[in-house]
Amino acid sequence: RGPGQGANRMLEKNTMSDQQPDLLELIAQRIGAKDDRAWAERLDGAELTRQEAVGKVTEILREQLVRLSGGSKSLGMNGFLGLLWVEEAFPSLPSLPTKDEVEIAIEQSNTDYKTFQALRILARLEYSEIYPALKTWEKDLISGLKIEPRMPKGPSTFRDAQRNMLLVSQVRQLRIAGFKPTRNEVTSSHTSGCDIVAEAMTEIGHTMTYAAVEAVWKKRDTIIPRPKLLVALLQKSVLGALPSQIDNPSEK
Repeated sequence: RGPGQGANRMLEKNTMSDQQPDLLELIAQRIGAKDDRAWAERLDGAELTRQEAVGKVTEILREQLVRLSGGSKSLGMNGFLGLLWVEEAFPSLPSLPTKDEVEIAIEQSNTDYKTFQALRILARLEYSEIYPALKTWEKDLISGLKIEPRMPKGPSTFRDAQRNMLLVSQVRQLRIAGFKPTRNEVTSSHTSGCDIVAEAMTEIGHTMTYAAVEAVWKKRDTIIPRPKLLVALLQKSVLGALPSQIDNPSEK
């Protein structure tokens, strides 16, 4: 199969429904290198008890929420924000950014967290080979001469979106592991993916009820905006081969 055929096939089939992997998450995983959130896909048919599933999700959420809170310099988690903001920082995308756009962004990145993350994404996508100023910025970043600005404090739509996207990703993993996303209305059994995620969140000190997780799950298609740049990146196969699609049955 050619390097661009998988991306094109995904674009043809994708309707942003949950039967397809989340495009933003796929791309963020490519940018973020190693990421353990897709743990269920490596079970190789092994079955988990409910308690084992709670333990696994607790482990993932604890690690990932530390990253969300700023306790890690992982590009993978910052990449979520960078991908959302890159079009704001570079209005010319998906066409090549202008030299002025890049130079203005570099100047703003000294104090602006959003622009800093957008530049990291631009550099990670190898635009630094086109713009000498970006290449210099990237070298300074790698050598420690560039300091990441602080993430703004207070409520953040994007920070909440990251957390909610993480919750949704774990309900999806639990579905792959054999747990239905929501409770059976007849039996009200507390063995659903939303139940397990709620228990795991509570275990690590972020108390959530089943109803709260279920509400996030039901709104999973509107958690975050879908930057047009992502589609352009897939069409041009900028990111190389994507992980295999997972054809899942319809979700409740």
